[in-house]
Parts: sequence; structure tokens; C-alpha cells
Amino acid sequence: MAGSDKGISVFGFNVGGDSNKAYIAVDLKVLDTETAEVVDNRTVEANSSGGGLRLSGSLLGVGGHWGEKAKTPAGKAIRACIIEISEYLECSLTKPKSGCMAKYDEKETKRKDKTKKSISLDE
Repeated sequence: MAGSDKGISVFGFNVGGDSNKAYIAVDLKVLDTETAEVVDNRTVEANSSGGGLRLSGSLLGVGGHWGEKAKTPAGKAIRACIIEISEYLECSLTKPKSGCMAKYDEKETKRKDKTKKSISLDE
């Protein structure tokens, strides 16, 4: 998970906020329970972001603060990944000839290309 925290202060009063990003990848294998053969293999990914607001200040020795955060990015990324897995399996197992697999094949190609670019194969 990555994020940032920013704000500004003026005459003892502070206003700020933060933003966070989360990423999750799940390697999925579908097995034929009678033969133990792997019938499908795919990596499913999800990204999410979120943030919050922070106010604080003091005047003549009296101060306070208030903050609020939305749903955590990690929790949202996990939920998004579960939904993506469910939709992928529905397509893969129940209607593979309907053309829905093209969308997932394109995502897989992009994921592999991005992974290759992020690592050096010479190491």
C-alpha cells in the first residue's frame, strides 16, 4: 500500500488530508476434481484508492482536531479482487464461447507486459 499526507497551517489552524492506494493480485487455478488436471490458470488483479480529511487548531491554549477516513483502500482492493474472480470464473466456466474471455485475455496480456517492464530480466 502506498500513500501521501499533505496539509497547510495558518495562525494555529491546520487543514490536511491523506490519500492511499492499494493493489492486490491473486493467482487462481481451477482443477478438475476427478483428474486433478489444471483446467484454468489466471492472475486476477485489483487496485483501489481512498483518503481522508483532517482539521485541527488551537486558539488561546484551547484546541481540538477532527478527522475522517473513508473505507480503507486495502479492504476495497480485496473486495474488488473477489468480484473480479467471481466474474472471471462465471465467464471461464459457464460461457467461454460467448466471447467474454477476450476481455480477460487482454487484461492478462497487459498484466504480463507491465510486470516484464517493472523487472529487469538481466538480474
